[in-house]
Amino acid sequence: MEAHVRSQIARVLDMPTDDQIEPRQRLFDAGIDSLMSVELKNRLEASLERPLRSTLIFDYPTTEALTNYLAELLNLTQEQVPLTVESDDDIAMLLEKELAEIQKGKI
Repeated sequence: MEAHVRSQIARVLDMPTDDQIEPRQRLFDAGIDSLMSVELKNRLEASLERPLRSTLIFDYPTTEALTNYLAELLNLTQEQVPLTVESDDDIAMLLEKELAEIQKGKI
């Protein structure tokens, strides 16, 4: 989840994904403005296929806080989330797997 959140932040900031923002650095201090916060929320909504509050980035202003909130929202535990995710395809595959397990009543 953290890799996915970082990837979306990098896209919004139009920066290389290897230029990382510190987990506890405030996103607004990293260069995200109010319009970018809406773009980030929209990207996360689309990629996670979940509605998110318009105040998401204000409520969870760091990468760490945002990642923790989204993992909790999706009922993901640390064991279920890989430490690194290579691509959006990997994210999509993981989300499809989680959704299938939810639909089967395993989660």
